[in-house]
Amino acid sequence: MAAQYVARISEAFPFWCQKLLDRSDWVLLDTESAEIAGRRAEAVAIAVVDPGGKAIYDRVFNPFRVRLTGSGFEDPHELASFAQLWAELDDVLRDKLIISYGAVYNSQILRRTAELRQVEMRSYVWQCVMIAYAEYWAEPGHYVDHIAGRD
Repeated sequence: MAAQYVARISEAFPFWCQKLLDRSDWVLLDTESAEIAGRRAEAVAIAVVDPGGKAIYDRVFNPFRVRLTGSGFEDPHELASFAQLWAELDDVLRDKLIISYGAVYNSQILRRTAELRQVEMRSYVWQCVMIAYAEYWAEPGHYVDHIAGRD
C-alpha cells in the first residue's frame, strides 16, 4: 500500500488560499466514516469537489454491517462497494493535490478502507486546511490584532 503524504503549508494561510485559486491541479476531499463490525473506522462516503466548486465525486459505499446507526444512508445492500467504485475515485484524484479539513484523518481513513477492501492505492499528496488555518491564527499578535479590530 502506498504511503500518503500530508505536506506542510509553508506560507501564510491567506496567501496559500489565493495561490490555490490560481491553480487547477487540486481537489477538495471529505470522508464520512463509521466503525464497521468492531474494526477501526473506515469510509462509508467520500465527496470530492473541483476548484470551481463542482462536486465531481459523491458516493456512499456499502459498508457491510454498520455498528453505529442513524447515519441516514440508504439501504447498504443497494449500494456499490468501495472496491467497485475505486477506479472512478482514483481517476478523480490522480495527479491532484488533495486539500482536506483534517487531511491526516481523511488520508488514514482512505488508506485503511483501501487496505480492508484489498484495493491497491497509489501515493497522493495532501494538504490540511485545518492545520494551516490553526497555525495562521496562532501567529504572534494575529489573534490580538483581530480582536482589537486591527486586521
